[in-house]
This record gives sequence, structure tokens and C-alpha cells, in this order.
Amino acid sequence: MAAAATVAAAAAVAGGVMENFQNLVLLIGTNPLPNFVVARYFLGARPDLRVLVAVHTDETAVQVEHLETVLREEVGRPFCIKRCRLHEAGNARQVERDLDMQVVRNILRGESFHFNYTGGTKVMAVHAYKVLLAHAKRFPPGHASFSYLDADDFTLKSEDGHTWTGGQDWRELVEISFDQLLKLHGCQSNTNKNENVFRLPEINWVFRDYLRQGLILEFTAWVKEVNDEYYRRRAKLQRPGQTRASEPDFYLCDFEDKNKYPFWAYAKMLVCEHLPLPQRWQFDSETGLLLNLKADEKGKAEYQKGVAYLRGKWLECYVHEEINHALQAETNAGKFEVINNWKAIKKAALKNNYALQTEMNTGKLEVISNGKVKKKAALKSTDFELDVAIRYGYQLCGVSVTTEIDEEARKGKAFEALHRARQMGGDEARAVLIATASREEIEELTNNLEADTGGEKDLKILGLPELAGGTIWQEIKKHMKVV
Repeated sequence: MAAAATVAAAAAVAGGVMENFQNLVLLIGTNPLPNFVVARYFLGARPDLRVLVAVHTDETAVQVEHLETVLREEVGRPFCIKRCRLHEAGNARQVERDLDMQVVRNILRGESFHFNYTGGTKVMAVHAYKVLLAHAKRFPPGHASFSYLDADDFTLKSEDGHTWTGGQDWRELVEISFDQLLKLHGCQSNTNKNENVFRLPEINWVFRDYLRQGLILEFTAWVKEVNDEYYRRRAKLQRPGQTRASEPDFYLCDFEDKNKYPFWAYAKMLVCEHLPLPQRWQFDSETGLLLNLKADEKGKAEYQKGVAYLRGKWLECYVHEEINHALQAETNAGKFEVINNWKAIKKAALKNNYALQTEMNTGKLEVISNGKVKKKAALKSTDFELDVAIRYGYQLCGVSVTTEIDEEARKGKAFEALHRARQMGGDEARAVLIATASREEIEELTNNLEADTGGEKDLKILGLPELAGGTIWQEIKKHMKVV
């Protein structure tokens, strides 16, 4: 497979810099992605490696299972995983006793090993390093080696700062698809190919013209006025004691064939004011409202989707189309991968659901549009979205978009994008907020967010200048440190 060829080629380039070893010791944390990256590389590059030693707590035992599942699907040769269960991860002496009894005496014995201390807690890392370093000193040089995965420059470094593989970017050496990333978190794909029916590139180009002409804020204000008028008329129809108001007979969409996208004719008419309407529709030029002579439940559902699009979802679609368009011009297009309409569900055993939607597919980087995630617990459920998610190698970037003008609402979207990106992608993850905001508003929001987070650098704010200038993709790549 392509990933194995990449790892093998990197090993050949590395030459004799890295010695062979028989055991790889990993500290398993709540996010097993760094463990996967290190294990995937060494299983491909070190033929003598036979045993992965997973040091975990009771809380992270399930992460070991997920890690093993994905590695066995990715690696085409035999290996085994041996576990070291820490009885009390916060107790330094107990951690040292567990490592000594379970790893040093029962697993490693006299065999060579490599210890990567990227995952787990600080207590685990410090005392595991102490125990394994003392064990290594009993043997000649070259018997043991140590490393950590640097989240800033995406290299593997030894304890003295030496970079492995010649300082090569490990995102070029190890990749994990979104499908495998979800499996690594205990999720499974549940794609609905009919989910994203409201997506036409030509509509997004209409918004591009509005952005470049500086008219987009007028458009969003107009949509809000029309929608507010709809709900005002809807409220007038509500009778005393009625829990739900009747639907007014305007601004509803009735379609004979949804697959022909008749709503987009309406959407274009709203934006361009020149396209003809389907039969049985009338447009009131004075109020800006669409009058429908016959509305049914399907029409109401399409109306709701259409309003969501016009009230802000257009920006998500526009950003995604802009990224796809920019990717087509990349000279190294083979490194990028884009997937459409991709969902996943948390496995029932963990009582969680995740849903992610994605758009096209072309190589080593994935762009996911409207990555909705739904997490169900026993007593409550929480919904959130990753409007656009980008993967390069094993790095994840979560993009959140908003047409809100309130700064607190914008802050909330930014924090959510950063939290969700790190939840799935770990310390290497990056987040971007794209808002319909001026340069001055972006600067003020950036300063306020840095003050609130203590100088958070993994979050980038983009706005109208980048949207109108067509530089969204270049700014995202710069933020992800993709050259």
C-alpha cells in the first residue's frame, strides 16, 4: 500500500542513523493519534520490531484496543501488543513499580527497545523515562533509544534534541485517513450520500461576487429581515393554547422533483433577482417574499434547509468550494485528499455518536465539509459541528465559519473549533475561524482571544479581506505550516 511504500522509502533515506530494536514502548493517553504515528512508522521502517508495549491506565485501556485495530489494518506484517496496566497513574512510586515489574522484568528482559514518551500524563512520562533509562544503562550503547513527537515542527526528536529521519516532516512519512482516524477514536463510518443535496458551485460563485463587491453584509442583513418577517407572520397565526403555530402560506417551497434542485433557482433569484420561478410560485417584489400557492411537508423541509443556507450555511459551502478550487491548482495535488458527505457513528459499546460530512477525494490531505458531530450520553446529548475539517498526513485542522456579527458568538465558534480539532487531532491540530468580519474586527477579536487563552497560537482568525481576496486556502496552509 502507498503508506507502507512511503515509510520504507523514508527508512532507506535515514540509512543507519536509527538502530534496529525489538520492542517499542508507548505511553497511551486519551488521544492515541501520536501513538499511532510513531508505531505506524517504526513497524514499517524497523524489521526487527516485533512487540509494541502499551503502557496505559484503566481509563485508556479502550484506546489500546482502537490503536491495535487500526494498526493491524494498516500494517502488513505480524506484530504483537503487550500491555502494562498502571494501577495508580498519579502515584510516582506506583508507576515506577508497575514499569519495573511488568515492562522491564516480564517484557523487555534483555531485549533492545525504543521508548517514545509523547502520550500519557507528565507523571507517566517522567517516571517511565526514569525506570527505562536506568534499565538501559545496564547494557552497551545502542541497546535503547528514546524520542518524542514534536507538535511544533512535526519531527521526531531524541532526548538530546537530535532529529530522526534527518529532520524530515513526519506528516510526509505517516498519514491516516479520516476513516481510520475515526476508528482510532472508536467510531465507524455511516455515510448518507443524499445528505448534501444543497450544494451547487455556481451558487457559491454568486457569493464570491458579492464578497468582492463588498455587498455580502447587505445580503446577510436582507436575509435576516425576510426571515424575521416570516416568523412575525407565523406568530400571528398561532392561536391561544396552541403549542405550535400554523405555517403561513408564503416563503414555503413545494417541489415536484427535489433532485433537480429547484430550490436553487429560487436561491439564485434571491441573490441575482433575474431567474424565473417554477410554476405555482409568485414573488412579491414589495416585501421580498416568495408566495407559494401550495405547500406540503416536503416543501416545508426544503424551506428550512434553504433558510439555513441563506442565513449562514452558504459561507461553509463557499469556503469549502474555495479550498477545493485552490487544491486543483496545486502542483503536488497527489498529497491532498478531499471526501464528500462522510459520516461516522460512535460504536454502541461506548454510548457515543459521531457524524462527519465531507466533500471530494484527491490524496494526502482531506477536506471535510459540515463535519457534524453528535455525541450521545446516557442522560443527555450534545451537538456540535466541524464546518470544514482538513487533514494533512496525520495533522488535523478544524475550520469554523460564522456570519454572526456579535463578538461573543464569534468567540464561541472559535473556541469550539479549537476544542474539537484537538479532541480528534491532539496537540498537532490547528483551528481556524472564518467570519464575515472586517480587518479591524479580526484584529480586535484576535487580540481578545489571545488575552482570553494566554496567547493561544493554534487558532487563526480570517475574515472578509481573505474571503474577498481569494486567499483563504493560502492562509490555512500557512497556519498548518504546509509548504
